[in-house]
Amino acid sequence: MTDPTNVYVAIQRMAECDAPAAARVHAAAFPDYFLTRLGPRFLAALYRRLARDAGSTAWVAQADGDVVGFAAGVMDRRRFTHGFVRRCWPALAACVAGRALTHPAVAWEMASRVPRLFRGGRAAGEPIEAATLLSIGVLPAHRGRGVGRQVMAACVEGLREMGARRVLLETDAQNAAANAFYVRCGFRLHRETRLEGGRAMAEYLLDLA
Repeated sequence: MTDPTNVYVAIQRMAECDAPAAARVHAAAFPDYFLTRLGPRFLAALYRRLARDAGSTAWVAQADGDVVGFAAGVMDRRRFTHGFVRRCWPALAACVAGRALTHPAVAWEMASRVPRLFRGGRAAGEPIEAATLLSIGVLPAHRGRGVGRQVMAACVEGLREMGARRVLLETDAQNAAANAFYVRCGFRLHRETRLEGGRAMAEYLLDLA
């Protein structure tokens, strides 16, 4: 097994062919999260769309040719979500239906989260130039090696080049490691909200000016 402390990591734009690998990293990084429970086909479709969408920027970290981390952001989350569902709905419906048959709780959670997925891609009162860091993940074996910061920096720079002046992200308020990571990357806590089930979420902002 390769020692991750001695692996050279290359940061490059995510290609559509990287989507299945990004889905595997997502599942390993967030095994108990909602999107993971929708299944690998759903995740691969999501990252494939992020890789080719004109309003998105997606990056991967590769070590020895394998994807070990990724980050993806969108200029307008509502526009991206609408486009993703509109173009991919047959495949998405099949994925969700299949998961719902074996995991009934997924169907209920999906129904409760749909309105949140389609809300504006920025915090209330924030200007339209607040882009969204949609997702970032690193394989557990490669954490603590600077991979997350490198792929985050590439994604943030991609959003800056697309015209963003601020970047918004949302994370679990109870995940101390994730919250500390975002603060180290220059984000500041904007506000805390709660999901329909009561789960506390923290919203962070990064000023790019």
